[in-house]
Parts: sequence; structure tokens; C-alpha cells
Amino acid sequence: MKALACEAQFTEGVDVPLALLSYVEEGVHVIYSPALDLYGYGNDELEARAGFATTLEEYLSFTAEENSLSADLSRLGWVVNPQSHSVTMPAWTSLLDKNPYLNDVMMNRPFKKFDQPTRFPAFA
Repeated sequence: MKALACEAQFTEGVDVPLALLSYVEEGVHVIYSPALDLYGYGNDELEARAGFATTLEEYLSFTAEENSLSADLSRLGWVVNPQSHSVTMPAWTSLLDKNPYLNDVMMNRPFKKFDQPTRFPAFA
């Protein structure tokens, strides 16, 4: 599966396999990143993926502009190492412990999980 297409291209950065869930809620297709707590919506999965790509692009652009990506990822439970320019997604057990909505999705809805290659901008 190819990387999410984002308008903002970060030439220097770190590639991260971002775990995403795809499911339908009240007739709307949803792509959800529990590790970033970001969503994309659409009439079908393709539209939801495009919506998620836009949401992710806005998130990465905003946090890069505000120089707050590292702090926000840490707040979300990511391990951020500025020296090695690496980031590690929180463990699923940690996400499930802290996120009642994720528990609801995983226990009460049919869903598909997939990893999407994603480029995060370089950390200072």
C-alpha cells in the first residue's frame, strides 16, 4: 500500500507505519488513527481515506509551523527521540487503556486495521 498522499511534502523526516482503522458508523465510512486521534470521513472508504489524508496533512503542517509536533506526539503517548530523529507509536495496550472510543470501535463494530506508511517532518 502506498504512502498517504499529502500536499505538504517533508523531504527530511521519518517514515512511520501509522496504524489506521476503517469502519462504518451510521452509514458513514470512517478512517481513524487511534495513535493520533485523527479521523477522515466519506461516503465510501476511498473518500474517507482522502479525508483522512487531508486531516493528517493539516495536523502535520500546523504542528510543524507551531514547532509543536514533538510535544503533541509525546502528549499522545508516542516515544519521541530528537537525537535519533525517531518516533514510536504507542502500544495498542496503552491506546486501549486510555481511549474508551477505541474500545467501543474494536468491541462493537466490524473494522479493518491496516498500517499506512506516513512521513513525519524531521524533529529539531
